[in-house]
Amino acid sequence: MTIRLSLDYYDNDHKKKLTFDQPYASARTASKVSAFQANSAISKADFYSYLLIHRQALVGYRSYAELLGKMSVAVNWIQDVVTTAAETLHLTRPGYRDKDLAEKVGESVGLCVISRLHRMTDADWTRLDTLPGVNGVKTFDFEIGSDGIRIIQVETKGSFLNDCRKKPTVVSNHANSIAGKKAAWETHPNFPQPSSIRYGTIAGIDAEHDARCWLLDPPAEDVSTDPFDLRVAKRLGFVANSIATIAPTASLPRIIGERINQILSFGARSFDGVALRTRGGRQFSPDSYVENFLARDKIFIEDLDIVGKLVQGGSEAPIFVGMKGDLARNAVRQNVNEIAATIFEQAELGVREIDSEHQQIGSVRRKIPINFQVSSGGFILGFPVE
Repeated sequence: MTIRLSLDYYDNDHKKKLTFDQPYASARTASKVSAFQANSAISKADFYSYLLIHRQALVGYRSYAELLGKMSVAVNWIQDVVTTAAETLHLTRPGYRDKDLAEKVGESVGLCVISRLHRMTDADWTRLDTLPGVNGVKTFDFEIGSDGIRIIQVETKGSFLNDCRKKPTVVSNHANSIAGKKAAWETHPNFPQPSSIRYGTIAGIDAEHDARCWLLDPPAEDVSTDPFDLRVAKRLGFVANSIATIAPTASLPRIIGERINQILSFGARSFDGVALRTRGGRQFSPDSYVENFLARDKIFIEDLDIVGKLVQGGSEAPIFVGMKGDLARNAVRQNVNEIAATIFEQAELGVREIDSEHQQIGSVRRKIPINFQVSSGGFILGFPVE
């Protein structure tokens, strides 16, 4: 399922720069934007993935209850404030204002847009600085990922508006903030010309119209990491994040974190095919890890290859949180080309009935019909069908 979204350049000046200036011209940004505008939509599963799980600022996985608490808050947001019904993104109440939520929604929208432009997934934006076992990763005041060829940087903004077809003062202020940074960089006597691509996005959401996203060209910072190495590291971090979300005591996330350190230091291809091992030296098996270990005491739907659990959100009905089994298998196998190339195109997996007793949700055993969706990176979210 998708969410309709209008994408446009912030103004003609930004359009010219994003079309003719480097590195946008060589990356064919203008043609990517035109292709997006011909089918103006973002992935609903990816939007949920960013908003509910993968952009949460947790310190490691020491507080699983904190993660679930944040998820419950986000579920309440979707149910009570921001709706994605009818394939659109709306405020449920005209004139509603919440700066913190608007920023989070703006981030999710911006990452979805840039992911579609550069054929990236939600796995490519994983925060590595919060993963167990990962040390010394530089943090930035923007989001950073890779399409495997280039480093992609994004600075996201978001606002709840009365009419998102217009650009009121709050949107202009966002744009001025981004432009101010660019002006400061360009007046520097040694202004660099980095090969990285950096976009600015401003999302506007109201209660009536399809959400809108404006595209800008903020200055990029030089990032010394090889794009392919960063893509593999980010995607492995996504797997570690996903496993720890459904199995907080699992040892594999920390082992993956240690491998990420090695990849960022020595390159991904140095570890191609070098399978992961436990602290005791035993090799993890890609043929049995999901079925015999990760799926233990979880919900495992074999024909869909999804494993996860029901989580009580802000309403009576729980949501399903999980992952594609192949994510864990690929991480254990360490075929770096396979890790870098994986993308899940089929967002809708259909409806299945889940037995609530399996997860001890509520006091009455019942069958819960769940509509399963998979993000482009392989994270699974399932929402009850009413």
